[in-house]
Amino acid sequence: FLRAALSPGKQSPFEVKSLPVGKVTAASVQSATVAILADVNVPVSLASELKRLLKRGGGVLMLPGSSVKPDAFAAALGELAPCKLAKVVARKRPDGSPLEAGLSSLDYTHPAFEVFLAPHHGDFGTIRFKRYWEASGAQLSRVLAKYDDGRPAILERKVAKGTCVLWLSAVDLGWSNLPFRAIYLPMLHQTIRYLAVRTEQRTGYTVGEVLPVPQGGTLLGPDGAAIEGAPIATAPGFHQRIDADGGKLTLAVNVPAAESDEAVMSDKEIAATVKPAPEKKARTTLEESADPAGQGDRGLW
Repeated sequence: FLRAALSPGKQSPFEVKSLPVGKVTAASVQSATVAILADVNVPVSLASELKRLLKRGGGVLMLPGSSVKPDAFAAALGELAPCKLAKVVARKRPDGSPLEAGLSSLDYTHPAFEVFLAPHHGDFGTIRFKRYWEASGAQLSRVLAKYDDGRPAILERKVAKGTCVLWLSAVDLGWSNLPFRAIYLPMLHQTIRYLAVRTEQRTGYTVGEVLPVPQGGTLLGPDGAAIEGAPIATAPGFHQRIDADGGKLTLAVNVPAAESDEAVMSDKEIAATVKPAPEKKARTTLEESADPAGQGDRGLW
């Protein structure tokens, strides 16, 4: 589910590399902007590399599932994780059927969730959790969301220049219906973007700005074509920078925020941009209206 959500097509804003935990090297961690720990027990040796990633401003997203052992998690990630893992909660009704939990108390002031505050921008109420982790030792972390029983659901912790976010449930159908909900992809993408922009390198720009392309590098526009001449962002969309050494970086270009403000243009300016119907066509319409007195002119115009 993670691989499909992060690499939906050629225009994906992410360059994803998936490795078994046993094959992850120091070089692979240090070449990453964000590391995602998807239901894995992390060895202590790898934890030191994650710490280096966070120190330089990178991000770590933790998604513990059934494979994760709380003791091993604490031993390897205790200095980095927003909390410790206590136990898996799987509530039951009196008749023994699952009592699913929902999300509540989302922190819409947080950059990862503020986009969902606008109307029709995501319904978290459709997510149902069959199982989730109970946290302990989270007093110094920021709670971004809770389950409806009051337990933390998403936690954040600042580590040096970086940020670590922990979802207390696996992205797995055995744990929740999240992978099948429409909110899943934007929720994951927003979290990854938030963790990525915590790095020292800027990745967000506005149309009209000059994009940073080192000497010998190439800039591809949203259509995949190389941009010749000055690397000026002339269109919104994801641009890809390819450095001389083969390194790649995705740059997101947006339209100026002022363009979405309807108060910027006066009513006269808006009216001036609307072309009136050709005069001949207007006369024809009037003639066909069977209104010789011209009383219907105002309505037709």
